[in-house]
Amino acid sequence: NYSCTELNISQDRNTGLREATQCQHTCSELVVHKIVSGNLVHTKGIQVPDDSDVPDNKYTGEMYYERIASNKWLMRFMIVQNVKVFQKYISAKHQNLIHDETIRFSFLDPLHGYIELVLDSPEQKYSFKGWKIMPHKEPLRLTKQDADLFGSQHLLICPSGLVTVCATQAQDTEQHLHYAVPLVGINSDVRKIFINRSLEPAQTITKTVSHRNIDEDTTQPPEATDTVDAAMITPNVLRSKHAELCKLLNGSEPTLLSLTAELFAKEI
Repeated sequence: NYSCTELNISQDRNTGLREATQCQHTCSELVVHKIVSGNLVHTKGIQVPDDSDVPDNKYTGEMYYERIASNKWLMRFMIVQNVKVFQKYISAKHQNLIHDETIRFSFLDPLHGYIELVLDSPEQKYSFKGWKIMPHKEPLRLTKQDADLFGSQHLLICPSGLVTVCATQAQDTEQHLHYAVPLVGINSDVRKIFINRSLEPAQTITKTVSHRNIDEDTTQPPEATDTVDAAMITPNVLRSKHAELCKLLNGSEPTLLSLTAELFAKEI
């Protein structure tokens, strides 16, 4: 399409004079009307396109991941029209994001268009056992209006669809996730995008125990000592360990040794 000017010719019935008026519009060919010696002459030609006058109806969808924790990510799908503004936004606000995919599209509805990510689609060719796909809102839609406003004073945050992706601790969790997400409401060569993640290896935490650390692990078994547990001293043990008991009580009070001898004498 081209920006062109049409001359409309009208003739005054009383004077016979012809009047030319201009009309600016968009067309594929330029028809030039001239008045030559009082006669209307038609010439036809092609106008060189002026890109500044032709609005761009293409939008860009950008897919990013942000690692939240081990085996847990936040997927962001953002739509923009002004790519330069978006690049500045990403550099300033989200330097830690991992880029995945870019798509180009136009909206089916040129006035009230939207793009929807269908996260509960049954069109899954690959198993996602042990994985959770959790959208932050339903339906997950991003509108043309927000994409047009982004970068202005009315909308400083890029329109984004957020999805939390995490793997469970189950033994049969799939090692790799390849989850299909169909796109609705747009014209594009891309019909669906895929959430791709891989299971991270389990981390082994090693704890060093210090005998002088006040935070030492108290679950460790106590070291062996020469302390006698009173609950374990039975009459049979006393009789069988008479010599050792006397040795153990050596240096104690005389009354204690005497009492021990009387107990053994009475076979207590």
